[in-house]
Amino acid sequence: MKIKKLHTTVWSVRLFYLFYLVGVGLFYNLMPLYLQENLGFDATSIGVIMSIGSIMSIGVATFWGIAVDVTKNPRLILLILLGMSAAAAFFLGTTTTFISVMAVMIFLEFFRSGIFPLIDSTATTIAFHSKYSFGQMRWFGSFGYAVSVLAFTPFIEQIGLDSIFIIFMIFLSLPIFFLKNLPRPAEKEQAHFVKDFKYLLTNKMYWFILLIGALNFGTMNAASNYLAIHIQALGGGVLAVGVATLIAAGISEVPALIYVEKLYERFGLKQIMFAGLCVSLGRWILAYAAPTLPVFLLTLFGHGIAFAFVQPALFTLIRKNVSASISGTAIAMNTAVSGLILTLLNIITGNFIDRTGSTLTMFFIFIIVSISAIVLMVVFLRLQRKEQAHANME
Repeated sequence: MKIKKLHTTVWSVRLFYLFYLVGVGLFYNLMPLYLQENLGFDATSIGVIMSIGSIMSIGVATFWGIAVDVTKNPRLILLILLGMSAAAAFFLGTTTTFISVMAVMIFLEFFRSGIFPLIDSTATTIAFHSKYSFGQMRWFGSFGYAVSVLAFTPFIEQIGLDSIFIIFMIFLSLPIFFLKNLPRPAEKEQAHFVKDFKYLLTNKMYWFILLIGALNFGTMNAASNYLAIHIQALGGGVLAVGVATLIAAGISEVPALIYVEKLYERFGLKQIMFAGLCVSLGRWILAYAAPTLPVFLLTLFGHGIAFAFVQPALFTLIRKNVSASISGTAIAMNTAVSGLILTLLNIITGNFIDRTGSTLTMFFIFIIVSISAIVLMVVFLRLQRKEQAHANME
């Protein structure tokens, strides 16, 4: 890829992330609050609704990943996904009953669940073939996510929480303008899809990577789904939610994503990934042990660090362990497994909050899940050492 064209492509991916995650950050952080305050739904109902995205991603994300790998036309697939998601976001604002909200959310998530894995796959491919790292592109999205709630707080407080649907629709539409600059797969990457897919399903190391990432990603996203409700329980409001989002995705995540590549080079990819899992565990322990708003805001620094340490490493390991012809499907399947874990966590967490009347119980659940991820990472590292030792002997 020529230098000028590569530069344009990288900036298109960056701006795609920026606008898309402004919309996602605003909508998914404030949707639970809207359901609770405007529609009067309880925590279990909110948990079910907010789980729809993760439920849909279990099968649908893989479907869209396969569609891209088979058609080799990510631009067209992303155009369909963004356009239909934007239309659904508009109609979602007109629904008021549990059944109608569920129906439109299912339609929305059928299309939206394919967007993230496809743009992540594009960014990972660019990083694999150029001097740009995944983090150098992804941090634009983290910045957008971070400022989303805070930037629109005055507008939302003036107009009302129901304005989040129009804003979401607009920011789902803006990335469409950058699709023309996204790369198409090279011809040499277009063969052997069926053969590579069969190998993918039996690749033990790939499934270890997926499960570790899904457990870490699941706790982080389940916590985000109940972020506004937990902050409200601690005495905060919409402004506090905005500050929390800024800390988690902006102040901590953005610089971590920018510099994590240097940490990978110095200490090792897997070592930094392991450190990220430990940071995530520490965050949940502190949030559970000291339930005050200032301490909770402090723990959100761990969110950004854990995400930046784990997610780029996860995608790099996936890219190294699968064929280029099936990279879109491989990353989409990561989204599917993460969706399954997140679905279970959302439902379990919502049920526990309703039973106990306290949002603190979710952190106890997250502690157990994070310990499981660390144990799996230790097993993964040992298996890799054994395979390398066996390969050296041969």
